[in-house]
Amino acid sequence: MNKSAVVFKDSLIKWLTKNGISNLYVDYEDDFSYAINDEDANIRCLNIGVEKITEAGSFFEQFLYEYGCIYSDIPVPVLCFLHEAGHHMTISNFSNLDLLCCNFLKNRIDDDNDFDYYYKYWLVDDEFEANIWMINFINNNIEAVEDLCVLFSKGWNKICSEINPFDLVKEDYYAA
Repeated sequence: MNKSAVVFKDSLIKWLTKNGISNLYVDYEDDFSYAINDEDANIRCLNIGVEKITEAGSFFEQFLYEYGCIYSDIPVPVLCFLHEAGHHMTISNFSNLDLLCCNFLKNRIDDDNDFDYYYKYWLVDDEFEANIWMINFINNNIEAVEDLCVLFSKGWNKICSEINPFDLVKEDYYAA
């Protein structure tokens, strides 16, 4: 991994820790996601998407506004990052069975990549709670969010242009 990718990742981990979000590893994937290690549930990873955001971004902004987000000028990659942090912060609200049911429901939604699809997806319990956590975090911590926007403006576009998602080699975050 190149130096700018490491620096960006480290700056995000510091930002998370400074803002009360701990025990979370950061890595790169083709899409934003949140993962729990199968062998050790205490190891969690927030994956930063390195592919360009699709039209879902404008749908996401609309959805968040409808559910109370009072700030509308936050870049979509920052919203995606905060959404995944929201999974980390709300995961303990769900049993394993709850999460299996959520995954079952998400897999049954017709994938038309339109507003209906995304809206239904974001209303599934685990996604909805991550979004509500994110909305509350944004509304109550706008200075921290502005700092995160600065980090992303300096790092994310550069990383996306330097990393080919098909060449990603996963680091061993399981050993962290």
